[in-house]
Amino acid sequence: MKKPNRTLALAGVVLALGLGTGKLTAQQGQGWLGMDPQQLKQRAMEFFRDKLVVTNDAEWAVIEVRLTKVVQFKMQTMLAGNGRMGGMRFGGNGGGPNGGGLDQIVRELLGIKPMPEAEALQKAIDNHASKAELRAALAKYVEARKQKQAELEKAQADLRQVLTLHQEGTMLLMGILD
Repeated sequence: MKKPNRTLALAGVVLALGLGTGKLTAQQGQGWLGMDPQQLKQRAMEFFRDKLVVTNDAEWAVIEVRLTKVVQFKMQTMLAGNGRMGGMRFGGNGGGPNGGGLDQIVRELLGIKPMPEAEALQKAIDNHASKAELRAALAKYVEARKQKQAELEKAQADLRQVLTLHQEGTMLLMGILD
């Protein structure tokens, strides 16, 4: 089961990236595991840069922007629009349509808002809506997910344009590219 492991590894990298954005709430304050958020972001970027064997600063600047965008779309797609990675909530006691724990932190760090279609579907399920209402909510949700997937695929294609074949293979094995 490599996919769940890659998903969790990607979530950890995203946390490191997001912690450096300053989007943490005051109660989370000092960063993850008591480390400085800027250090975490720097380490994540150094990790990627090292894995991709990028020595040119100008080249890295182009890759970093596209890589960050892919990671954001990837997490948004994995969060399934409802604040839960693959429909499951990781850690914490938070419930409801926005999840809680690790998935909630990732959503907040990356500025990912729940999809209205996911919220509408959840509401229809919770309220035991009629078959017609459920079908309509399902169709809207599926279409919204397809749109998010298309955005991810475009961002991945944009990233591939600036990667060497070696770098593309590395990103593929890391689960950043599909």
